Amino acid sequence: MTYVTQPLPGMVELAPGVWRRQDSDEPVVWTGSIHSNRYHRATCHYVNRIRPRNALGFRDEQAARAYGYVACRACLIQA
Repeated sequence: MTYVTQPLPGMVELAPGVWRRQDSDEPVVWTGSIHSNRYHRATCHYVNRIRPRNALGFRDEQAARAYGYVACRACLIQA
């Protein structure tokens, strides 16, 4: 799997490896919400429930965990 290592256009970096979408539909590898502590694969059906203004993007699972997020159960089953 290829990881996104730089913030995509329309995103603002919050911490190393963590950025927030700014009304962008650009895909990210791992996505979380500012309203939960879960992160999801880009293919997870729960990602569609996250509003773009509430979305956080992570370059990899380590960055998500370092920011205090845990994997979504559905994403763990997909692995």
